[in-house]
Amino acid sequence: TSKYNPIEHRLFPHITRAGVIFDTVQTALDLIATAKTQTFFKRQFDG
Repeated sequence: TSKYNPIEHRLFPHITRAGVIFDTVQTALDLIATAKTQTFFKRQFDG
């Protein structure tokens, strides 16, 4: 669960605040690829 995944806790709040419905996997991947955090958490994404 996300309770034990610190990356999920740091990344997904910034995506869900965008107010976008994840209608496709591609929508979710696009938002993950462009997400920014206050601490400039670096994401490495191979999609």
